[in-house]
Amino acid sequence: MTATKAIRAAYYVRVSTSEQVDGTSLQSQHEECRRLIAAHGWELVGDYGDEGISGKERNRPGWQALLADARARKLDKIVVHSFSRFSRSAGDTVAQTDLLWSLGV
Repeated sequence: MTATKAIRAAYYVRVSTSEQVDGTSLQSQHEECRRLIAAHGWELVGDYGDEGISGKERNRPGWQALLADARARKLDKIVVHSFSRFSRSAGDTVAQTDLLWSLGV
């Protein structure tokens, strides 16, 4: 019998201001993402985030670090609280999702 490879998951959190308009705090995002990863039985291999940076900004340090690890094939899944955490436009959401898909994530 062949052992199955553990699914390596990371998550990304972001708030654009210290007082989120939608009430989605960094703490609640961390908790929800960790809960989801644990519920699926995935291995948590990283958490990434950006505080006080708009989702319209593509060069967010945490997001870029996550993409670098995705390109290095260090993870299989990415969990976000909502698409709005990593992008604020439909076009960019599709572009970023396509990029991740092409990397096998």
